[in-house]
Amino acid sequence: MNMNLEWYFANITDEESEAAFLREKGVFHRERSCLSCHQQMQLGSRRPNGSPQWKCTNKACGARISARTGTWFEGNNAGLM
Repeated sequence: MNMNLEWYFANITDEESEAAFLREKGVFHRERSCLSCHQQMQLGSRRPNGSPQWKCTNKACGARISARTGTWFEGNNAGLM
């Protein structure tokens, strides 16, 4: 993919598209396993501040972690955009 700043600003228009771009480039995780029960986690539910989070698919567990956990964005509360 030939990417430059013009492409970036034309295609990355909100935090959702930014997060998808970062997953595609391997900066954010594409999939996660729960640290508590080792079941698959699902991305998409939102925290009260609007940030995406991973949620365990095991209803008995229901653990949640920030999408930033385990990336170089961990501990940074600034918006992506």
